[in-house]
Amino acid sequence: MNDKDLKREIALYPSMLDWLQSYLESKHPRAKIKTYDVHAVDLSDFIQRNGYTKFFPEYATYKIRVDLLGMILEKDECHLVFVEVKDTPLSLINLSQLLGYCKILRPDFAFLISPRGLSRPLSQLLIHFNRLDILEFDK
Repeated sequence: MNDKDLKREIALYPSMLDWLQSYLESKHPRAKIKTYDVHAVDLSDFIQRNGYTKFFPEYATYKIRVDLLGMILEKDECHLVFVEVKDTPLSLINLSQLLGYCKILRPDFAFLISPRGLSRPLSQLLIHFNRLDILEFDK
């Protein structure tokens, strides 16, 4: 991705953070919701610097970078939500990257969002061939 594409993608983050905050608050009205732009830091470092290590014993292995992060804090638990934002049509590569992150970190939700919609191959796979199974990362 070149600098121009990255800048366009990063420009989408504030509105996506607002959406994520509102979405999570509506789904979890009794929880404390925090949302973050974490695209420039490894998730392991973020968790350590912000005092979330007690919730994630494996945090040191989380050497990945997601774009946006939601934290759902309820009682003695903390649940993760990821958002990957793209400014290009969503591709199988984008989906594969997010699914890989999800297999490792097991968030409650993960979103792949682009104002440009789906690429033709991803659209065909999901819609024409009805392969919705590829969207599942956990039972």
